[in-house]
Amino acid sequence: SRPDMPMEDTVSLQVSLVNLAQKCYPDEIEYVDKVLQNTLEVFQKLNIDKIHSGAALGKELSRLLRLPADNYNNLLTVLQLQYYTPLLSLLDYSGRKILSTYLVTNAVENETYVPTQEQVDAVLSMVASLICDQPDQPLVEPDPEDLAEEQGLLARFLHFFKSSSSDQQYLILTTARKHLGAGGNKRVLYTLPPLVFQAYQLAFKYHTEREEDDKWSKKVHKIFQFCHQTITALVKAEYAELPLRLFLQGALAIDNIEFENHETVAYEFMSQAFSLYEDEISDSKAQLAAMTLIMGTFQQTTCFSEENHEPLRTQCALAASKLLKKPDQARGVTTCSHLFWSARSQHTNKEELRDEKRVLECLKKAVRIANQCMDPSTQIQLFVELLNHYIYFYEKGNSQVTVTMLNQLTSKVKEDLANLETTEETDQISRHLTNTLTHLRLRLQEPPSDGPSYEGLQV
Repeated sequence: SRPDMPMEDTVSLQVSLVNLAQKCYPDEIEYVDKVLQNTLEVFQKLNIDKIHSGAALGKELSRLLRLPADNYNNLLTVLQLQYYTPLLSLLDYSGRKILSTYLVTNAVENETYVPTQEQVDAVLSMVASLICDQPDQPLVEPDPEDLAEEQGLLARFLHFFKSSSSDQQYLILTTARKHLGAGGNKRVLYTLPPLVFQAYQLAFKYHTEREEDDKWSKKVHKIFQFCHQTITALVKAEYAELPLRLFLQGALAIDNIEFENHETVAYEFMSQAFSLYEDEISDSKAQLAAMTLIMGTFQQTTCFSEENHEPLRTQCALAASKLLKKPDQARGVTTCSHLFWSARSQHTNKEELRDEKRVLECLKKAVRIANQCMDPSTQIQLFVELLNHYIYFYEKGNSQVTVTMLNQLTSKVKEDLANLETTEETDQISRHLTNTLTHLRLRLQEPPSDGPSYEGLQV
């Protein structure tokens, strides 16, 4: 009735009407939706299809769209407003993104769970400006810190996509994957890992429900296929260390769920981790960290037959000896010695392997590699670490490790350490050695009743 009234004033009136509807009829959301419908129709009559968020009209529209979120504190209620998303889409990229962030923050702070596939689809469509590139977004690259913050928020929100029904939960994850997979290389780093971990949780849930669901094994297999595809999407986005960790986490999950062909699937996850290590990780520190993770994961698994276990542990030993830096090689090979002792498989009836000979071979190889190190302090640090590993295996009952070996290594470390200049680094090595020798003296004074004899030990 007031054609001369500025549009921002018209929207401001709608803000007042929404406030009135929410206060007088808090349970009648159709009244709020009617106000939103009227607002949308006004814009359509005036052929307004894009509103700048920084202008007065954009600010009023943003204020109008914030009201339902503030009042209901429940994103699922906002979803029931038929005209909310069409109004939101009229804002420019910046306005949509700010409001989407506002909605997601509200959902996270109020712990709003989204329990159905349809609701997940609707929510992710509503906040699409956070999820994937938009036709009207600026051509400049987003600030990395801002991107990390907004995608971190979205990742937190994904953990609220939960259904009490396992089958519905799987549909939720596949629906979310379709939306998030279109996010581009920089976004998937944050948004895909939560889906993988939720899928692992779902696999365990199916396992606990195996008595009630005779198809649980096939469903679990399908879940791990989903995980494999999702992690592979991260590899295609040119990430390496994160997918490697996710594959290893998957191998551990598979090992704990004895579904049909679970050994084959676990082997695939382990081999994918190895492939990433060999093909994608070049930094020496990252290589050692990745190799240690692979060996630690492998040591925890029990599902492999000797046919699969033997090549994996041999591959670990080979990869450790090929690390770029000599100190890393020595530490990698030393760590590998524990695989030949405490790794378990179907072949050993899930008991420790305890291959005494291969353990000693690894330790001796590590000593040879340590001897090749040029830096004296690094070399001595490695020998002190090796001495501790020798002691560990001696105390665990490895008959191949003898008191004579402990004496030789102790003597060498003492002699070499005495020839070094005193620095902060050598002080640290000296303290490490002192702690080790204190442990040995205690063993000499009070030998454990069920432990090995320390007769002849010289400390």
